[in-house]
Amino acid sequence: FPSHDRFEEEEDAMPVMNGTINRSAAVTRVFQGLEKFEGAEGDTTGAAKTGRLGVTAALRQRLRVPANVPDEQVAQQYLGQIYDRMPDYMRKGPPVFVEAVMDQAYNLGEGMLQFRGFNAAARQGDWLGAMRNLLDTASIEGQSSRGLAARRAFYYNKVAVAMGQPTIARVQQVADGTLRYLTRAVS
Repeated sequence: FPSHDRFEEEEDAMPVMNGTINRSAAVTRVFQGLEKFEGAEGDTTGAAKTGRLGVTAALRQRLRVPANVPDEQVAQQYLGQIYDRMPDYMRKGPPVFVEAVMDQAYNLGEGMLQFRGFNAAARQGDWLGAMRNLLDTASIEGQSSRGLAARRAFYYNKVAVAMGQPTIARVQQVADGTLRYLTRAVS
């Protein structure tokens, strides 16, 4: 996981911009990254108590999944639901964009798919513009979070790299809590 301040180059292969990604492949790829951002142990200090991979009691209830079903299975089911509920124009976007959207919707909730600026950019095929519209969603209960900003920047960068565009090099949180995303030029 990159630090909350600086981002090193991706160790993964170059993100894929061409073609589409099917439901199974998208769920698998996003699921593999969840532990990095949601954690393997759960969280009792945040806005809502979570289990492994950020699974909450509210999510289990919404999906009608009993408590004895492993968190991994719940997470995969929810990712599948997110994929199914994405509009066609988003699902037909580049695989790196689809993966980024699924991760962000997992974190923000499916309502994110309806964010006006995000949706308008995605509908026009402006994948990076859509991701840019999510950068200001890095807060919890009105407080900016460098951890969430790092997550937003990580997925923004995956799309930017695939498109040959400048990436976010650093996330800075200033004294008043405002977040700044500092970019680096394409090399």
